[in-house]
Amino acid sequence: MIGTPEYLAPEVILNKGHDRAVDNWALGILIYEMVAGNAPFEAESTMEVYTMILKGEMSFNRNHNSFSRSCAALIGAMCQQNPSKRLGYTGGGYTDLRRHHWFAGFDWKSFTALEMKAPHKPSIGHDEDLSNFDEYEEIKIDSIPECDWIAEGFGDMPTKDS
Repeated sequence: MIGTPEYLAPEVILNKGHDRAVDNWALGILIYEMVAGNAPFEAESTMEVYTMILKGEMSFNRNHNSFSRSCAALIGAMCQQNPSKRLGYTGGGYTDLRRHHWFAGFDWKSFTALEMKAPHKPSIGHDEDLSNFDEYEEIKIDSIPECDWIAEGFGDMPTKDS
């Protein structure tokens, strides 16, 4: 299975046939993560994430005012357990998605014509300017322990000493 576990639609996890409806699910998860700062289904293990997705219990924490009613409605409509009921996959197709009230005021014409102005343009002083990024302590490669695991069929691979 390939994909970020938190973004997989239920039908992918269940190994059922799937189509573009999984993209609608993933877009709903992406919107959730962009608004909340975290994915709706997070756990210690991948299997726990899959279980949460299959249960489909998504929390819209209104205590922090992260989700407007229209945003929660959009995500909920895109993340329906039944793929045929997902917004953008129903009879009106993506027109229904574009007409959702969460997108009110969004200029789809300039967006599709690739003429939309970016809402934020960071200032960049030069080609190697990293001032828009957080700084992290550099990890010294020598401090990372060597792994002695050898995969089957890869026993002849050179080591760092050879």
